[in-house]
Amino acid sequence: MRDYTGKLAILNHLPLALTVVFVAAVIQGMAGFAFGILSMAFLTILWEPQTANVVVTLLAMYSITHGLWSIRRAVVWHHVNDLTLGFVVGIPLGTALLVLPNTTHLIRALVAVACLLVAAQNWFGAEPVPGGPRPSRAFTLGSGTFAGVLSGSVSSGGPPILWYVYRQPWTRDELKATSLAMFLVGGVIKLLTWAGHDLTSAGPALFTRERLLIAVIFLPITVLGTALGVKLFNRVDRTQLRHLVCLLLAVMAVLVLLSL
Repeated sequence: MRDYTGKLAILNHLPLALTVVFVAAVIQGMAGFAFGILSMAFLTILWEPQTANVVVTLLAMYSITHGLWSIRRAVVWHHVNDLTLGFVVGIPLGTALLVLPNTTHLIRALVAVACLLVAAQNWFGAEPVPGGPRPSRAFTLGSGTFAGVLSGSVSSGGPPILWYVYRQPWTRDELKATSLAMFLVGGVIKLLTWAGHDLTSAGPALFTRERLLIAVIFLPITVLGTALGVKLFNRVDRTQLRHLVCLLLAVMAVLVLLSL
């Protein structure tokens, strides 16, 4: 049962929450995504949704940066630009949904559907042809915008980015590095948007002292899990990574639906 009444009351669930964050960090380090979706699927059962979203976003920023640094030379930067423009549009929209009442379940159901669609596309779709045409700018912007909406609202912007990235004929490292670069860009934009909300809105603040303290408490387990995941990444090839992504997306869809 949720308990929001006492100072740092959510730490009553500390062992289970630490386990959730550790497993999510391992998977993030290995597959290049999933920290936000996995963490939010479980932590929103234990915690109030806005608290979970802020804490998960702060921890995800470390995990993403760690993983990206390990393969930073593989980023396909020119594909990141239009996706970033989409994020700029989508994240404020998602943040606006976040602070509205009775929207969390609907958005999370949308995340589950997106996970299943991307998993099916990657598993059953044909492998991208090397040297094929670049996706249209409208498709790229749309993917970034949709990712921004889900990222700003429920910290789960991964499916649209993976949908886009895994349609490209890239190497294993390029797939992971470019995804992480986009997640890092999206995380920075989201944090700046949230900070602007706190400075200009008369509503409740997103960055509270309690939430920042919780993020600090959970940072060491995030560091450990991410480092382990990065080591495991070196053991998989491109096909294995693609299949792993599909399986994770399917699992996450089920988790999100079960937690509605």
